[in-house]
Amino acid sequence: MTKSLFVTGGSGYLGKRFLGLLDPSRFRRVVVLQRQGTIEPKGEMEVVAGDLLDPKSYRSSIDGDTMIVHLAALTGKGTRAAHMEMNLGATKALLAAAQSRGAREFFFVSSIAAGFENRTGYHYADAKALGEKAVQESGLAHLIVRPTMIFGPSAPVLEGLGKLASAPLVPVFGGGANICQPIDVDDMAKWLVFALENIVFDGDTYALGGPDKISMRALLQKIRIRKTGKEGGLVTAPLGLIRFCLQLLEGPLLPFLPLTAGQLASFANDSVAEALPRDLGGHLISTHLEDMMSPE
Repeated sequence: MTKSLFVTGGSGYLGKRFLGLLDPSRFRRVVVLQRQGTIEPKGEMEVVAGDLLDPKSYRSSIDGDTMIVHLAALTGKGTRAAHMEMNLGATKALLAAAQSRGAREFFFVSSIAAGFENRTGYHYADAKALGEKAVQESGLAHLIVRPTMIFGPSAPVLEGLGKLASAPLVPVFGGGANICQPIDVDDMAKWLVFALENIVFDGDTYALGGPDKISMRALLQKIRIRKTGKEGGLVTAPLGLIRFCLQLLEGPLLPFLPLTAGQLASFANDSVAEALPRDLGGHLISTHLEDMMSPE
């Protein structure tokens, strides 16, 4: 294949799985951007040190035959300014670099949260939604994917829910009737590799979730049983009031808070996706919830 790849976020949870499945021989060149020395190249992959916010540090690695695969993101707790800088500003800088070098294709890994109706205080989701808009307005052929919660061994979101579910009393914000649809990290990585060569970049946005849907309350109970061997201990907590209080405390107290008002958006919205047909890689999304929660 004459196409080259320029990959960001290769040291992240999903990025490591993606690079592990990628066959560099199928591309003319594969360049992976890293900020720190945490990426071990596979085969003929090239690793370039640089910072997304500093395009001159990586611009020369992009040319007219390059497809950009943008997985890098700031997740978890962070100020609005930090999320806007890393999840929007960095995306805009990468788009500008791609345009200046004549690249034509941009693959943006966003989040299901970008489509949430209730994003109160959720800076990550706001920045991802604006990042999508920047990609859509860039003039580049593009594909956007919105994964739901990504599960698997040592998954950050699963570990966070595990800490919550292991508490003596587990607060279920808003009652937990909202529906979620976690996706396995390896299924997600397989789909990304499939999409590179099999899906036309014509401006579509796809939401991806696993085969099983479950209420947040039932999910927390399932995780609690796995962590403690016991069920029960779940108590309904007032979602609106707690989000309001957390917003008041964020700022100087942000580093000390166990979670943020924005992160509670997972209890305020459904996180679901329609199954994709086989020709769009739907057959690759097959791991059931029980298996993606099993230890490695």
